[in-house]
Amino acid sequence: QTPEENYTTGGNVSYQVGPRSLIDFQVSRNWRETELSRSAGTQLVPEVEQWSATGLFHYRVTSKLDLALGMSWGYDRISTSSDMRSSQPQASIEWQPTSRIVVSAQAGIETRNSKADGMNSQQRL
Repeated sequence: QTPEENYTTGGNVSYQVGPRSLIDFQVSRNWRETELSRSAGTQLVPEVEQWSATGLFHYRVTSKLDLALGMSWGYDRISTSSDMRSSQPQASIEWQPTSRIVVSAQAGIETRNSKADGMNSQQRL
């Protein structure tokens, strides 16, 4: 086993725009390192730092139906590979037919960009 240290920080701010609409913003940072990533000259397990931010606009159609549109952005720094940037437009719907049942669905397209040795690469997930 390899001892590992993980640190996660984050925050969330919401603002009620009107009786049916809400703006929600979240930001987080995750960081992982192991003794193997600190060993001199070896990078068996990479050090990883991830930043992400999400902004969503929620509209409550009825007391049981909520729609949301938004965007997520991310940045990944990996010690043994190229840094990556990502973006993801997204939409979601949440329906609560009873007090004990919630049905939700999300959709989005994630695009990742990496830059290594002067070359750009783009990938859709």
